[in-house]
Amino acid sequence: MASVNDLIDQALLFKCNLKSAQYEYSKALNIFYEAIQMLFESLKQVNEPNEVQKTKTLINHLLNQAEQCKNQLNPVKSAPNPIVQIFRQPVIDIQIPQSIPSPPTGKINKPTHNEPIEKANKTNSNEDSLEAMIETEILDTSQSMKWDDISGLANAKAMLHEAVILPSQYPNIFTGIRAPPKGILLFGPPGTGKTLLAKALASQSSACFFSISASSLTSKFYGEAEKLVRALFTVAKRKQPSVVFIDEVDSILSSRGQGEHEASRRVKTEFLVQMDGVRGAGDDRVILIAATNRPQELDEAVIRRFPKRVYIDLPNEKTREDLIKHQLSKVGNNLSESDIQTIVQQTNLYSGSDLAALCKEAAMEPLRKATNENLKKGVIPEISFESFRAALSVIRPSVSSSSLEFYTEWNAQFGSK
Repeated sequence: MASVNDLIDQALLFKCNLKSAQYEYSKALNIFYEAIQMLFESLKQVNEPNEVQKTKTLINHLLNQAEQCKNQLNPVKSAPNPIVQIFRQPVIDIQIPQSIPSPPTGKINKPTHNEPIEKANKTNSNEDSLEAMIETEILDTSQSMKWDDISGLANAKAMLHEAVILPSQYPNIFTGIRAPPKGILLFGPPGTGKTLLAKALASQSSACFFSISASSLTSKFYGEAEKLVRALFTVAKRKQPSVVFIDEVDSILSSRGQGEHEASRRVKTEFLVQMDGVRGAGDDRVILIAATNRPQELDEAVIRRFPKRVYIDLPNEKTREDLIKHQLSKVGNNLSESDIQTIVQQTNLYSGSDLAALCKEAAMEPLRKATNENLKKGVIPEISFESFRAALSVIRPSVSSSSLEFYTEWNAQFGSK
């Protein structure tokens, strides 16, 4: 018969094996129970207090190891094992039981070949916890944001109104060949209003709106990331009509390659299956909207699943004028119409966020020239053209002309006309 030390070494070897599957944890669990039984028998023959204390401490340690193996086999919190209940008290209060409960039967440690391990361990409570995590990503649509709050982007707003708002208002009309697209991709330079469009859509539509990022679908546990993806589409179908918005989608669904990590590949595969898989029903009212400023990094299969690919370009002269006037309406200024037109001409490659930063910098210029006495009285000079001239030397455009040419070429090849 093997000694207690030999049994412990065998159990730890199975438990710490990097390639350990469920069967390995089961073997380790049975060996731990066998070692605990042997230690119980030895307690009956030990009389020295120090030896009794060491043996009880070792039993407690082995019980903790056995509980870890049991949690790997069954992550759902079940009723405590009778052996574990004995040692819920401190070590010094352990009482030697007259009989030892038998170790787990083979039903939990030897899964059959006909039933996959994943399905054998799958429980309703685990699925409910994942779906509860996804439900925390539902965006509050009570914030009132209208289309008019976004300057320009008339084509993008018209397309989103046709694809999302109208089908939710008239579901009996948008069926069959008139069904809305399952995927919409918003691409273009950074700071052009792609995320703002999603916020306005969440406020204007009556659909359940999910705001998803890379952190929403990542987990430290093996295999849980793809389960989160499946839970996302399960909850979205349950709450349909629903809209799933993924900002910076290139961080999740980038192109697949040989040097890619296995976990990342599984997440992308699950996304592709859920978006256009054999289990998907044709009448599901779930629309996936994604935004990116790096469309060239998306996988080809992902691009195919976004039939509507809308280019969000830099604001034109009319849009830049509206943006500047909207920002200046909040503060006092003495700019004339010709001054505003001059500023519009000098901000050719500026994005919407660049223009907002420019107006903020121009609004700070009068404050820098004001004295402490004027600041105490609340007397602030108005924004002048000189303020914008100083701000233009500080705030530069964030989009280069070469990258703008790339977006134009990509739109000509893959974009929706």
